[in-house]
This record gives sequence, C-alpha cells and structure tokens, in this order.
Amino acid sequence: MIWRCGTYSFDSRMPVIMGILNVTPDSFSDGGQHHAVDDAIAHAKRMVDEGALIIDVGGESTRPGAEEVSVEEELDRTVEVVRALAAQDICVSIDTRKPEVARACVEAGASVINDVTGFTDPAMVEVAANCDAGLIVMHWDKGGVGAPASDAVCRGGVEAPPFAATRAEGASHPSSQPMQPTSASASTLKGGVQYPCRTRGSGDRGIDPSRENSSEGRGFDPSSAQPMHLAVTDATAFQGDIVAHVCDCLRSQASMLEAAGVARDRIAIDPGPGFGKTGKQSLELMRNLQELVHLGYPVVAAPSRKRYVGEAYGIENAADRDEASATEALMACELGASVVRMHNVATTAAMLEHLRPYCVLALGANVALVGTDEEIQESLIAQLNQAIADLCLLPDSQLIDVSSFYESEPAYVEDQEKFVNAVVLLRTSLAPRDMLRYIHAIEDRLGRVRTLRNGPRTCDIDILDYQLYVSNDEELTLPHPRILERDFVVKPLLEILPGHVLSDGTLVTSDHVSLGWAKQITREKL
Repeated sequence: MIWRCGTYSFDSRMPVIMGILNVTPDSFSDGGQHHAVDDAIAHAKRMVDEGALIIDVGGESTRPGAEEVSVEEELDRTVEVVRALAAQDICVSIDTRKPEVARACVEAGASVINDVTGFTDPAMVEVAANCDAGLIVMHWDKGGVGAPASDAVCRGGVEAPPFAATRAEGASHPSSQPMQPTSASASTLKGGVQYPCRTRGSGDRGIDPSRENSSEGRGFDPSSAQPMHLAVTDATAFQGDIVAHVCDCLRSQASMLEAAGVARDRIAIDPGPGFGKTGKQSLELMRNLQELVHLGYPVVAAPSRKRYVGEAYGIENAADRDEASATEALMACELGASVVRMHNVATTAAMLEHLRPYCVLALGANVALVGTDEEIQESLIAQLNQAIADLCLLPDSQLIDVSSFYESEPAYVEDQEKFVNAVVLLRTSLAPRDMLRYIHAIEDRLGRVRTLRNGPRTCDIDILDYQLYVSNDEELTLPHPRILERDFVVKPLLEILPGHVLSDGTLVTSDHVSLGWAKQITREKL
C-alpha cells in the first residue's frame, strides 16, 4: 500500500527510515545536542545523507517527568527548522501533540503530523482534516504528557474493554523474555500443534529476538549483553492482552479520522512502545507487529533507545542502545513495519541491508491421511499444521504470519471433496526456485501424489508472491497467475496482508474472484 504525505508517497513494501531530530534541551537521550537551528539543520541533512527519507522534528520532550512546553516555546523551537528543511525538498514530520504547532508547521512545509496522543484532541483532528499531510496515530493509554495516571483509556476516550488473556481464536501469548542466545523454541499454533519457532498462534505470530541467523551479521549479538529484569508491574499500565488492546484502540482512532474526512491512505499507526507500557508489554507489541499489519494501515515502529530495549539487551545507558535498536528495527520490518523512527540512521540503514524478502505461500488439502469421516476437517488442518511446522525449519527463513483456516469448494475439478486452505507469510533468503524445491519435498513427505492436475491432494503448497521477483517460465511463474480468481487464496491473503500489492504491481482485491468459494473455519468448528 502507499502512504501519502502531502506531495510525498511511500511504498509500504520497502521500509522507510525516519530520522529523529529533537530540538529540545531535555529529550531522554539527545536533549540539547541539536537545540540551535544551524546544528539541527546540519544534523538533519547528515541523516538524509545516511539514508533517512523523513526527518521527524520534535520540540517537546515526552520522556517521563518532562515539563510541559508552552505553544509559543514549541513554535520557536520547531517552525524555523521545519521551514528550512522543507525548502530543501526534505520530507519533514512534526512530532507534536499541540494543534497550533501542527498547523503552523504544516503551513511551513511539514508533510507529516506525528501525534503521540493519537489525535485525541478534536482541534488536532480538525488540523488533520484540513490538510493533506500524512498522519501517525500513536497509542498511549495515559492520553499524553501530564494526564492523570488513572486516565487509562483507549484512543478517542473510549473505555478499554475487559479483554481476556487470550486472542480471539483462543491462542495464548508467549511470554516476552530478555534477549538471550537460544535454539529455536516451540510454540503452540492452531489446533495445539507445536511449531519449532517462536510464534503467537493463530493470529498470534511473532519473531524470536535471538534467532539462529544472528551469527550471519543480521543483528546485535545478544550473547554480549547481560539481560536486565523486564518490568512486569506498573500501576498505570493496561492489564490484559496488550496486543489486542492496542490494535483495538488504533483501529478505532483511525476509523474516527476517516469519518472526519481524512483519506485512509494518509494514516499510519504506531503501537507506542514505552508509552504507558511496561517493558514486557512493549517487547510483546514489538514482537507481534504483524497483528497491526492486519488493520490495513502502514505501521510505524519506534524502538530507538527505548527503555524496553535497554531492559531486553542489558544496556542501561540510552545512548549505547543504537545497535540493539537497529536490530529491533530490522525485526520490526521483517514483521511488516513500513517506517522505523530512529536516532542513529547510519547504523539502522546498515542493519536493514539484511532485510530478507517476503514470500507468500498458499496451502491446501482435501485428502485426509487419518481419521474417520467425522474427523476429516480436523485431519486436514493437522496436515497443514505439519506443513507449516516444516516451513519453520527452512534455512535462513522465518515464519511471520499465518492466516485462519478456510473451508473451500473445489475449483477446476469439481468432483472431489472440499478443501481446507490457509496462507503463510515468510521472510527468507532462499531463492524462489530453491523455495520451490523445499516445498515440493514437504508435499512429498505428506503423501502428495501428482496424477491429476488440480485434483485431490494431501498437501499442496503454491508460491503466490515473492518480493521483487517476477518470472514466467515452465518451472515457476510469479506472481502466481491465478491468485485473483481464487476465493480460497484472496480471503486468507487479505486477512494477513490487507491492501497487498504483488511484485508485478497488481493490487490484490476480491473483484475478480470467480471460483473456490471459501469461508473461515471458526474455532467452535475445530
């Protein structure tokens, strides 16, 4: 999808680095370093040279205990810097919670409004509706600097619902642990199957922060750190399923902005790690950003020098967290973040060179290997779960997301049993044709017989899309030429990747679906 910010547009398939420019004397890690206008402009240009496509200018610190800044003071700090950078054709974001500052900076050339209070002020909504700037809606239960600690509400002032400790489909969250070198861990996904990789389950997927390929240069080595204790109690923090809570709040607030006249493609969302959340909650959010991707807006990740990074990696001094923060940015992008807001742009840009392409796979089965007639659907689900478990073992690959299971009518060859289908998202360094050989081996282990084209099968895995790769030959055609006509592909694909654009530039929609009609299998049916 495209994030539109004034005259600038950003493709969410490729990560954008937003450089942090604090023109404040008291920000938590760099206060006073770029307070003078000339110093601020020079630092911004340096970040652009290092790879930043957006510069986020902030004139008020949001660190715990920071004093509120007057509108006049914040304007004095920001407007001149914004105007100078915009005049040099730099995409500028204004990081503010004050509508007067947002309006003045947009008039000075800012193309993004980054509101840490999530556009809860009606006056800020009015500013947003009357301009064409991109918007970053951040989650912060406390409602902003100086709000009473008891003001634990969702964005927009809606009371937080009493979420249960489980996801909508009943899969529980794994605990978020300090960063330590570990082997691949097993987590429960659909139907109670143990997948040999860190996940959150059906709708609850995640990434292991210390995955095995860190030795290949893809991130900070956690073995060099002494993990600190992750805080698990905070009287002001939300108590419950933090991922579901944040998703619900951001969905509500983004919908409010659309109702106020803001175009959907101007809105991005930020889970707000470190804002009114414990270290454990922040880590859990950052390990499950794919859940926010499901909402259909570009996701902004802001791990830079945050306390939870220090706790997770054992780094007490905020200024020493840049490499660990860059590792967090890489993991966020692999999970689907479109924008990373960072202090050290050069380190982040170097880390993002290790970002692996995404690969989207479709799985289907309609021949059960075991079970009675009454247990066919459960058996088919178990077979697909086994295939997904095998995908977790692919070299230099990471399971990112799995759709719900769907029951579908047979397509092309209609005289056969109904299918169970799902879509899987991976990050992988495998070349497409190597991936093809691996998935053929998985199919073979599950008894796949290739006698009738589109006929019955115990397991079928198709490569739907592979980032930046287009091919058309006898061995492999990418993107898959029949994606858009298949309901059993389009529905699960759009569940985990709404607004997905294929590698050839085709937008995935349901407009051309003509066969393989599918319906989601609810947990009650399992």
